[in-house]
Amino acid sequence: MLNYLLKEKDGKIIKRRENKKSIVYLVPMVFILSVLLSGCVHFHKWEEANCTYAKTCKICGKTKGEALGHKWEEATCTEPKTCSRCGKTKGEALGHDWKDATCIEPKTCSRCSTTEGEALGHDWKDATCTEKKTCIRCGETEGDVLGHDWKDATCTEKKICIRCDEIGGAPLGHDWAEATCTEAKTCLRCGEIEGDALGHDAPNLSCTESAVCTRCGDELTALGHDWKEATCIDPKTCARCGETEGKALGHTLGDPVRENETKAKCTEKGEYDEVVYCSVCHEEISRKAKTEKALGHRTSAPVKENVNKATCTEDGGYDEVVYCSRCHEAISRKRKTEKAPGHTTANGKCDRCGLEIYETVYGKGDDVHTNITVGSGLYKVHFTNNGKSNYIVKVHDARGDIDYAVNEIGNYDGYYFLTGKSPFMFEIESNGKWSYTIESIGETAETSFNGHGCFVTDIFSASSGKWHITHKGRSNFVIWLYTTKGRDLIVNDIGAYEGNKLLSIPKDSKAFLIIKADGDWTITPEN
Repeated sequence: MLNYLLKEKDGKIIKRRENKKSIVYLVPMVFILSVLLSGCVHFHKWEEANCTYAKTCKICGKTKGEALGHKWEEATCTEPKTCSRCGKTKGEALGHDWKDATCIEPKTCSRCSTTEGEALGHDWKDATCTEKKTCIRCGETEGDVLGHDWKDATCTEKKICIRCDEIGGAPLGHDWAEATCTEAKTCLRCGEIEGDALGHDAPNLSCTESAVCTRCGDELTALGHDWKEATCIDPKTCARCGETEGKALGHTLGDPVRENETKAKCTEKGEYDEVVYCSVCHEEISRKAKTEKALGHRTSAPVKENVNKATCTEDGGYDEVVYCSRCHEAISRKRKTEKAPGHTTANGKCDRCGLEIYETVYGKGDDVHTNITVGSGLYKVHFTNNGKSNYIVKVHDARGDIDYAVNEIGNYDGYYFLTGKSPFMFEIESNGKWSYTIESIGETAETSFNGHGCFVTDIFSASSGKWHITHKGRSNFVIWLYTTKGRDLIVNDIGAYEGNKLLSIPKDSKAFLIIKADGDWTITPEN
């Protein structure tokens, strides 16, 4: 049987007889067989299988077997889960699981034993009389307890440790030596004394006589006198036996002094005790009651009080008061009046109060006044008439609106609220003398009003509430209330009237009233 050596050469397969006699080119059966079996016309050049790919031919891509799969090594503190075959990682490192440092060990990972930093070291608490030196962190001890350092007990105090103040045992108690004639009861241990010496027991001993003590047997000499010097009322005297010598000195009069004094006032008398004392012993020798007359008031310059300054249209006033310069009591009080100075009209505006001033216009009979202009404020017109027939005033404004300001018979004196667009025209019908004056509606602190006939109040501040209203007349009685909300009809009656009405005034709004009447009227808040 022939043996063949097969090898590739320029893409062809040749065979050579072992005896090397000839080389035969052939279409090998191997080639045919490989074509039939694999469709491949070459030998496979295999690349070994790895974690994710099976064993694969580098030439044709044919695979053999299966991928090996990853060979995982579990994650550690510092490395993620890793394939030991291909090095691929999965997830993240676990991170250290630190166990806090102790006195003897540094901070340590419980998983991999890695350390960080240093051991804390012991935090020693010094030993005491009853406890060893101890670490306050871990409780470890070192050495022995110190033991108590006792200070000995005394007669009155127990023994005490000078280191920790612990007390033990009981006080020793006093070791008393009994009192004698000359020494008090005394503790032999601490020297404390209780009570007094007994003193000698010699009943017969006196200032001038000696004697023997019946307790201790000592012979005692006479005591001698214990002289107390003479005073104003007593002679020199022995304090022990009472014997006297010489005479009392007698009192020496001192200067009179005042006691229990109540000083005189302007209207009240004063009182005091005049007392004389001995200048040596200070004993009271005499006491007399004395009085002093009231001083009377001392007038000072008059002062002004309760001042109400005069305005252009209202009188002012004040109290002229004279006080006593000594007691400050009011001696006299007189009310003084200051007349209203009236408006200044030099520039069409009052220099004193700032009110716009319009000259009074006088006339007689029928007339028409045109081009009557006013400012941007609120205005009222004071109309008067002295006649016996009709007195009619028609007010025409710039828009052509007409309002009957007055429609009366005979004499008239009243006010009209001027509304509409300036300039105005006044159409007057009268058989007598008449006048009119335009006035600005000002502000007032008053909230109660009274008057006669038609009137327009100044602007005032008030809150909603009940108001008492009266009218003594025969004709129409009408009251309008104007606020920031608009106007409200308060009263609309004929003839005499008396009643209570609610005035609704919005919060933070001011108000004024327009009154139409032919008699006396009053408007007064009740709340």
